[in-house]
Amino acid sequence: MSPRERRTLQLWLASRYHRSAFPDEFDRRLNEETGVKERIAKAFKDSGAYISAMFFDIDEGHEVPRNGAADTYSLYITLMYSTASDPGEAFDVAQKTADRIEEIFSSRCKVTVDGVESWKWIELCGIDAIADDAITVAQSQALSKWHGDHISLRTDPEQPVFVDR
Repeated sequence: MSPRERRTLQLWLASRYHRSAFPDEFDRRLNEETGVKERIAKAFKDSGAYISAMFFDIDEGHEVPRNGAADTYSLYITLMYSTASDPGEAFDVAQKTADRIEEIFSSRCKVTVDGVESWKWIELCGIDAIADDAITVAQSQALSKWHGDHISLRTDPEQPVFVDR
């Protein structure tokens, strides 16, 4: 096993021991019903050095059983960007990534019927970018971290994995 392969395996194994658990139905909708999961991960292809975490707030922290496309999950996303090297550039990248994620959800989870727009599967209620030195401990504990390591480890060159801070 090469040093790079060993490092990838170590990161992959380590991330399995500490990760957020989302409702199975939410995961199914994010992946199989909408294809949003893979598209979100790809939105981070060139921003991995600037965005250190993405947090989900699903249904304001309440686990609510869902049934059918019209019974949507409410989702708020927080992107945490790094202020370590170039905070201005990191903020710009985070904003562009947030805009791209909004486009993804709109194209995959919004429908227009008889001139009326509505959400199906997952409703993106908001997305914010926040600096790593501005997020509070309470905020970070109230949110669930989404792990995109399945994409970051597959890219060439390898992108940074969302790290626990």
